[in-house]
Amino acid sequence: RLEPITAEMARAPGDLPALHRLVIDFWEVLTDASDNVPYRLIFNSFRAFYARVEDGLSHLLRDELIDLEAYHSITDALASRQGELARDRAARLIQRGGDRLLQALAMLEQMVAR
Repeated sequence: RLEPITAEMARAPGDLPALHRLVIDFWEVLTDASDNVPYRLIFNSFRAFYARVEDGLSHLLRDELIDLEAYHSITDALASRQGELARDRAARLIQRGGDRLLQALAMLEQMVAR
């Protein structure tokens, strides 16, 4: 179920809003496949937050959104039943976006403190 999503991502290389929506779809498929209720609850909260700030985050998360190779590598690891490898690749990808978000929040906090 991930291959059609990554194929669509490949057809939208510079379209950040489209990539953002496809990335959410990608993580939703993984969340569903995990059959893990806590993951589902966290993902639902994450998706609700993203829906409100998606336009503002697309440029901030650009490097993560356009890294099609990373999404393919996660998909490939899962297809070859290498769960730990997929987890590690997913963690690295998510960490990049998380770091950018934390940097932006720190900058915002500094601006507000002035």
